[in-house]
Amino acid sequence: MALRGYTRQAGRRNGGITAIALADAAAVSLVAFNRATGNAERIETAEGEGFALYRFREDAARFTEVVTTEAGFLKVERELSFPLERLDENQRQAVAELLRRSHAGLVAVVYNGCGSAHLLGMSSTLGNSFPLKVREARLDSGKEPADMAGETVTLYNEDTSKAPLFTGELTIDGKTIQADGTGY
Repeated sequence: MALRGYTRQAGRRNGGITAIALADAAAVSLVAFNRATGNAERIETAEGEGFALYRFREDAARFTEVVTTEAGFLKVERELSFPLERLDENQRQAVAELLRRSHAGLVAVVYNGCGSAHLLGMSSTLGNSFPLKVREARLDSGKEPADMAGETVTLYNEDTSKAPLFTGELTIDGKTIQADGTGY
């Protein structure tokens, strides 16, 4: 099969993450993947379970994915870092909840500045065998009154394939969020 090549497309090339939807990996009952594109088209959760939305400044979160080969096999390492601003009870409880639920693992839909979304912690090849886990939670009070205070949470996982695009929609707290991030 010949290479397809790459042609730069017109449209947004904005960096950054606009929102993250997180759920317990065990709560995700179905992910429907399109065999032709590899995209995740639909996600279902168990009855009474669902995704929670995390929002923050547009310039504060980051998703990175590094692909390496070892003995001819792909190894994909990914990190998702996002801040929970302020050093208050709301932020403390959110971090405590993520740390507690990290043991069983998390699945994320990451909405980015380009108007697309990626599914992390679940793949068409490994399912939810390697969900996201908390790698680090780093609290920083800042030094000056104008400094941003809060805690940055970093989630991590490894896989054997790149994170698929998520092209479906999620309903969170009665609001339907499209794959391009509109609706929340």
